[in-house]
Amino acid sequence: MSFNLYLYRSSRPGEGWTARVVSVEEPLRDTVCPVEEPKRFHETTKAITLGGGAVGWVDLWRGILVCNVFDEKPVLRDVPLPLPARGNWEIYHRCGPYFARDIAVSPQKDVIKYVEVEICLPRKPTTTKTTETCHPPEPESYLEWFRQQQHEDEDDDDDDEDVGGWKATTWSLPVPIASWENWHFDYTVDVDDVTVNPLHCNLLPRQLQPTEAQALLPGLITAFPIMSMDDDLVYLLSKASPKDQMQVVIAVDVRRKMLLGVAKLVTGKDFTFMRTCTSEISKYINNKSSGDVSKASASLSAASRGVADKQTEGLMQKFTSRQCPGENSKERQKLFEYLRSRRS
Repeated sequence: MSFNLYLYRSSRPGEGWTARVVSVEEPLRDTVCPVEEPKRFHETTKAITLGGGAVGWVDLWRGILVCNVFDEKPVLRDVPLPLPARGNWEIYHRCGPYFARDIAVSPQKDVIKYVEVEICLPRKPTTTKTTETCHPPEPESYLEWFRQQQHEDEDDDDDDEDVGGWKATTWSLPVPIASWENWHFDYTVDVDDVTVNPLHCNLLPRQLQPTEAQALLPGLITAFPIMSMDDDLVYLLSKASPKDQMQVVIAVDVRRKMLLGVAKLVTGKDFTFMRTCTSEISKYINNKSSGDVSKASASLSAASRGVADKQTEGLMQKFTSRQCPGENSKERQKLFEYLRSRRS
């Protein structure tokens, strides 16, 4: 598996852009976490810098291709991500990854941080029948499920759109990367276990009494996680109903299992299937400075190392909305149909 690597060296401006072919040293992802007929071996969703000339191109479904661009003969290393959560096996590599996953680099701790949100939908009440239906045993691992899965079309005409909560799990990988097997499980939090501060109740999509706040959070549709760079916060978009627009962004401390902040989104703007990125780039923008390219590049690099503010008041200043590539209306409908079909 080969790719074209394009480099621009500011120390050699006369050379302009140079290109060379680089190969994946040892492809691992198809063995670690196979998928059916992938369109591409790798689809870059974001790029990260890891220090010392190392750059990572992230495919949020399949893994990271890491390359030290300073090497005389650079090669690509395949670093698969942790196996998908049980509730995400069926959507794995079948919709936009921003719906459930995110990656950030913490330069202060020299780790790559990864979060996956598992959407948990409730089961419908089963109808009593005179005959019993035998079901195959639940697979115990993703690989077992992948080998056993059968493609069956299941019609679901039920328009009931209740939700059943979510679960977030975080992992970390030390930098420099020695092996993909060094992914370390950090924390997992179920929405039912999240402590809600009554002060945040009036900002949540439904107006409830403080005593009802704990029961409200699991009933919200929540997705599109953003991993904080230097703490244990995960930011998520939430709304009250699939027919509503995204209404708030919430900040959850996955280590302490606490809701730390709630901020309303811009009124009238549809944030459904939109991705958000934490940033403090505004700190480094100087309207009075003409600057040159090298200064602008340094500013952007520094901005990527910003620390997310924990205060609710400034929460929305750290979010810039951008449409997810490839997530068109057909894909949205397909995803919603799948989520409804999950309720057996």
